[in-house]
Amino acid sequence: MAFLLYLLQINIALSLLYLCYKVLFSQNTFFGLRRLILISIVLFSTTYPWYDIPDIDPIIPAHLQITLPEVLYSMEETVPPESL
Repeated sequence: MAFLLYLLQINIALSLLYLCYKVLFSQNTFFGLRRLILISIVLFSTTYPWYDIPDIDPIIPAHLQITLPEVLYSMEETVPPESL
């Protein structure tokens, strides 16, 4: 399962970076630079899932974070919501 998640992350990165490449370098005629950028896109997209990116919780203060209420579903019986 972890390998499939890794492949999904790589494909998303390749798609986004290639889209940026097409937008930014479609009119560029420096083929050596374009080739270097394409190789770096492939290398970055295959290695970025290994980078340790910190959670966003310590960055954003607690009063700005939104917590959704917990909802329980059951196929057999209805669970009434707690009254406040």
